[in-house]
Amino acid sequence: MKKWLCLFLLPFLLLACNEEKTGPVDVHYDRDMCERCRMIISEPKFVAQVRGGPNKQVWKFDDIGDAVTWLNDKPWAGDKETEIWVMDYTSGTQWVDARSAYFVPGYLSPMAYGFAAFKVERPMSVDFKTMLEKVLKKKITINCDPLEPQHSNLTNNN
Repeated sequence: MKKWLCLFLLPFLLLACNEEKTGPVDVHYDRDMCERCRMIISEPKFVAQVRGGPNKQVWKFDDIGDAVTWLNDKPWAGDKETEIWVMDYTSGTQWVDARSAYFVPGYLSPMAYGFAAFKVERPMSVDFKTMLEKVLKKKITINCDPLEPQHSNLTNNN
């Protein structure tokens, strides 16, 4: 009996070992929590993900501002293999590499950083580096700790 059980479980174990080590993963809206502020992720048009670190783990965020602020404190933030993904605001279903996305300020985002990400350039859009600089200079007081302006550890990769 144990032999059959092992043979039955073997394919599932092999599939688990072959988990993708690149790209974004599914977000379970209204269930998954933002890694930084611990709020439930509920707005698809603003969701972001970071994949990196020694195990290429994925972390989910309710706002690109929370994602880059959280990542900035990690020793592997500037690693070229660290991935940052944002949802295209237009579709709400298409992931875009954050470093190639266009960010438009002035949106009411979940954590009040105010940036929406787009796959294609829009009027008044800024690049990743400009968005990053503005986010790290903001002092967010809504649901997260207030931030002091800081130098970015992410610029090594731009």
